[in-house]
Amino acid sequence: MALWKTAPTGAFLLWATYLGGSNNEQPHSLITDPFANLYILGATRPSDFPVTPNAYQPNSAGGIDIVVYCISSDGSALLGSTYIGGSGEDGLNSRAYTLYYFYADDGRGEVMLSDTACYIISSSRSTNFPLRQVPFKPSAVAAWMR
Repeated sequence: MALWKTAPTGAFLLWATYLGGSNNEQPHSLITDPFANLYILGATRPSDFPVTPNAYQPNSAGGIDIVVYCISSDGSALLGSTYIGGSGEDGLNSRAYTLYYFYADDGRGEVMLSDTACYIISSSRSTNFPLRQVPFKPSAVAAWMR
């Protein structure tokens, strides 16, 4: 993923970098916090995406995984980075192939911030997606994944 930050007028480049592993990454959503740190939600296939020591999920679970990371406001530091996913395709809407070539709907997802949390919404086709609580409608999830 190529990243760059310009002055508000666009007149000059403040910083530029790239982030990724050895395959293909897709950014899906981004937002800044009150300190201008940049949060990015995306998807990746490789198992060598850079993660930080405090990562929630430090290793790829296989297939395609969701990635979330935070870059400092001056672009000099990766403040946080983690995989999120199971062994299937996560972070991609595989059923959107009819829209893929026109709207990139295969990569929909969103990251939002509150005073106390970072919220992520995306898609998953993994039967072993990491959960912290029972799904709201586990039978509907299981039926959709078939």
